[in-house]
Amino acid sequence: MNKLTRHFAAPLMAVVLIAGSTIVHGRWTHRWDDSGELETATAAMQSLPDRFGSWTLLEDLSKSDEELAVAEANGCLFRRYRNRDTKEVVTVLMLCGRPGPISVHPPTACYRARGYRMTRGPMPASIDSHGFRLAEFQNPASITGDRVAILWGWSHDGDWSSPSNPRVAFAGQPFLEKLYVTWSRDHDERPLDESVPSEFLAEFLPVARTAFLTK
Repeated sequence: MNKLTRHFAAPLMAVVLIAGSTIVHGRWTHRWDDSGELETATAAMQSLPDRFGSWTLLEDLSKSDEELAVAEANGCLFRRYRNRDTKEVVTVLMLCGRPGPISVHPPTACYRARGYRMTRGPMPASIDSHGFRLAEFQNPASITGDRVAILWGWSHDGDWSSPSNPRVAFAGQPFLEKLYVTWSRDHDERPLDESVPSEFLAEFLPVARTAFLTK
């Protein structure tokens, strides 16, 4: 290798390495993905019915554009359902976006940032073949208790799971959805895992899966 070749070899190698890492990162994050799968998944999420089984839509909630921008979410489903027989109320928040931003900021981070204190969990929770995480939070500044339980997990195909490192587990997927199911624990002294709204989840999760499969 002559002196001129050696002079340009190192800069050229640096350019190659930078370009290669940029391409890999772009593919990993689907930066250049124009397949439309993310948009299709976001639209399919909105097709979840207002009524299923014993549950009916009580209130359609919303997230502001600013909140969605902070979460880097392409869209969300935010609803409160009520059981027409027992009057039990459950809140559902589902966010859809690229795997990178959607895989981070679980309730253990979000609720603590809002001033809540985690009083139980997080612990694993298995619902049928799905794996979630479960925790209880309380707002110490509230005089009315304000104690809530949250079940959460991620999915890109209708099968929900809660891996220890979701960012790595779902890397390379064209989209990812994050599900929060929340219910009140005020005046409920049952063990946390016994308070899970199993009837709601048994009816809701198949409906959500159908939306995935028909998108």
